[in-house]
Amino acid sequence: MGSTRRHAGKVLRGKFCFVAQLMELAWSLLSEVNHGKRAPVAPMLRITQVPLDDVTVIGLEGRLIGPWVEAASAAIAMARARGAVRLNLQQLTFADAPGIHLLKMLRAQGVGLIGGSAFIEILLAR
Repeated sequence: MGSTRRHAGKVLRGKFCFVAQLMELAWSLLSEVNHGKRAPVAPMLRITQVPLDDVTVIGLEGRLIGPWVEAASAAIAMARARGAVRLNLQQLTFADAPGIHLLKMLRAQGVGLIGGSAFIEILLAR
C-alpha cells in the first residue's frame, strides 16, 4: 500500500517517504553544485543565421563556453565558406577564455562583431 523508507533511524511511509526522497535528491544536487561536480545552470548557446543580400549575420545568444565554442566556430566557418559574415553579439551574455579567443581571432580575420554588451567588449579588450 504505499512505499516505506528508513530515514535517520525512522521508518517513513507514504507522503513522508516521498518528501524524504525529494529532500535527499535536492541535497545531493546542491552538494554537487557546491563541490563543482555540476554546473548550477545548464550552459547553452543559440546560434542563428540570417542570410542577407551580401552578408550572413550570425547571432550568438547565451553563453559562449566549453563545447559551444567549437559549435560556434564550425557554424561560422561554414557560413564564411559561402561569403561574408558578421556576428551579432547583442544576446551574448558571457564568453569564457576560449570563447573570447575565438571572437578575437575572427575579428582579426575581418569578421565584424556587432552589438556586444559592455561586458563582452571589456572581455574582448583584455
